[in-house]
Amino acid sequence: MRAAGAVLLACLIGMAAFFIWAWRASRRVPDFYVAALMAPREELARSGQELVQELQQLQSDVHREGTWQAVFTEKEINGWLAVELPAHHPDLLPPQLKDPRVEIGAEQVRLAVRYESGKFRSVLYVSVAVAMRDGDNVVAVTLLEARAGALPVPLRSVTRHIDGAAERLKIEIQWEEDDEGRPVAVFTIPLPASTQRFDVRIDKIVLQSEQVIVYGRTRRVDSFLDWLKESRQSDASTEEDVSAGDHDSTR
Repeated sequence: MRAAGAVLLACLIGMAAFFIWAWRASRRVPDFYVAALMAPREELARSGQELVQELQQLQSDVHREGTWQAVFTEKEINGWLAVELPAHHPDLLPPQLKDPRVEIGAEQVRLAVRYESGKFRSVLYVSVAVAMRDGDNVVAVTLLEARAGALPVPLRSVTRHIDGAAERLKIEIQWEEDDEGRPVAVFTIPLPASTQRFDVRIDKIVLQSEQVIVYGRTRRVDSFLDWLKESRQSDASTEEDVSAGDHDSTR
């Protein structure tokens, strides 16, 4: 009996120690998130406005023929998330998620957000990789890692939150898996209705330290159709020349 009691006591102590460790681990906060939350409100508001201006410039650029690029900095994005998002788009995030911030690296982006549900509170963060796919403005976002504090979170549980945000933004997502079994969100980047008269292509998205660069090009639909017609005529003419050459060589 004493041995059984000792074993039971040891199990209870072990379980208590595990739950204490798990609770503490869930409360850990990434360093980049702590630094982002410490930014002064005035600086965040200014950076958020700079992002709005960048987006307005991009909207103007995509309505003109030629190549274009847009640079969005980590500071601008975090300013927009801190000030513009809650002020003008409060319904984009569910009520359990608050204070989102990002960290942009050369190969991946980390998004952290405060999670509060009942008595459970933690900081969730997700690491993703971004790449363009073949097709009209199709992008693939690979979920690399998800954590609640220091505790790993199943990536599949994150997809539900992404689906909810995509639904609110009216973006259709197709889910795939990469070679390592990680979820990959594949979707078409939505363009403003005003660009219907243009053929707008996003060529690539480049991640650099603390910024993301988007490269693209625009062609008017009528000039694009003229180019396509000329290209087909040129191809047909080339085929006729080759056919005529083959015919002459057999004579």
